[in-house]
Amino acid sequence: MSVSPIRAKRQFLSPWWRVGIATATATLVIFLVLLAFVWPSKTAELKHFPIVIVGPKYTTQLPPILAYADKDQFLLTVAPSRSAAVSLIKARKVYGAVILGQNPEILTASANGEIITQVMSEVGIQLQDTISNLPASDAEMPTVVTSDIVPAASTNFDLSVLAFPLVLGGIIGGVFCSIFVPRGLWRVGMLTGYGVFTATVVVLVLHTWLNLLPGSFVTSAALLALVFMSISGVVAGLYVTIGPAGLGIGATYTLLIANPISGLLLPPEFILAPWGTIGQWLAPGAAGTALRSLVYFPATDISPQLGLLISWALIGITLVLLGKRDSVLQAPNSHRKA
Repeated sequence: MSVSPIRAKRQFLSPWWRVGIATATATLVIFLVLLAFVWPSKTAELKHFPIVIVGPKYTTQLPPILAYADKDQFLLTVAPSRSAAVSLIKARKVYGAVILGQNPEILTASANGEIITQVMSEVGIQLQDTISNLPASDAEMPTVVTSDIVPAASTNFDLSVLAFPLVLGGIIGGVFCSIFVPRGLWRVGMLTGYGVFTATVVVLVLHTWLNLLPGSFVTSAALLALVFMSISGVVAGLYVTIGPAGLGIGATYTLLIANPISGLLLPPEFILAPWGTIGQWLAPGAAGTALRSLVYFPATDISPQLGLLISWALIGITLVLLGKRDSVLQAPNSHRKA
C-alpha cells in the first residue's frame, strides 16, 4: 500500500516539530495583526490638511501653526466670506476654517471625527495666543470663538468605530457564501440577500434603536448593502478562483491591509503617503468616506465612492460567476461521486 507524499511528510514531522511550526505560525499572525493596526498610528503625520481662511492669508493674526508650518502640513485656501467657508466645510472641500479680523472664529465640523476636531482646536488655541501677543490697543482684546458647523450625532460615538464591524461583516458574508452555497447564481443571490438584510439590521440598530446614525434610513441601508456586497463578493470570488486559500487571502487583504488605510480609523491626511490615497480606492476606504458624507454632509458628491463600491461588487460577482469551484461542504461529495 503506497503512502502519498503529503502523508509521508506529515509522518516524518515529529509532534515537537508540529508544535513549533504551529506556535510560530500563530505568533506570526498575531504580529501581522498588531503591526497592521499599530503601524498607521506610529507613522501618522499630518499632510495636506485642508483649511480655508477668511481674511488676509498673510497677517499678524495668523497663528504660527499655519504661518510657519511645513507647507505640506496644511493646504491653505482663501474664502471671500464666512458663508463661503461654511459651504466649503459642508461640501467636505475643507475640514475647517479660520476667520480673521475683529471677530476671530474657528469653524469646525465634529462630524469629521475626533482627530480632525483636535487639529482645529489646536489651531484655535494658537490663534488666541497669537492675538493675545499682539501690541495692546485701546480696543478690547477679541476672544476666539469656536463654532461646530456640522456636529456629530453623539459626543460618545464616531463612525470610526464601524470600521471593524463593516469589514468583518463583509468577510463573514464571503466565507459563508463559500462554505454553504452552491456555485453560480445561487452565490450571487446569497451575496445580494446578505448585503440587504445585514445592512438593514445594522441601520435598524444604529439609526432607529440607538439613534446614533442621522440621515435617511433607506439611503444608509442601501449604501451599507453595497458595502457588504463589495467586500464579501471579493472574498467569495477569491475562493472560487484559487480555492480555500482564497478565503485566507481575502480576509487578510481586507482586515490587515484595506482596513487600516481606509481612512476610518485615521483620516487619509494622517496616513503615510501614498497609502492614504490608495486606501480610498479600496472598498473599506470608499465605504467610510461615502458613509460619513451621506449621513453628515449631504452636499458632498459621493458618486466617486459609489462608483468604486459598485466596481468592487461587480469584480466579486464576476469572479463568483466565472468560478467552477463547489462550496466547501459540497466539494468532498463531488469527489466521492466522481
